[in-house]
Amino acid sequence: LLVNEPEAEQVRFIYQKYLELKSLHAVKDYLNTHGHQPKRWITPAGTESGPKRYCLQSVRTILSNPIYVGKIKHK
Repeated sequence: LLVNEPEAEQVRFIYQKYLELKSLHAVKDYLNTHGHQPKRWITPAGTESGPKRYCLQSVRTILSNPIYVGKIKHK
């Protein structure tokens, strides 16, 4: 696996905010009110796709993803 540094920086920031705020809701609200946006992508048709704001589930998924702490999920 290769680290995508701009995305890794954003993930580190989300972890830091969670440790500071101690609430998924507070982190989601902070990210959305301070202009942070989740990853978006370009479809094969050439249009931009993906969420424009963080939702609670996306923050939870980031914080519970074992790959971000150096572990690989197996089975």
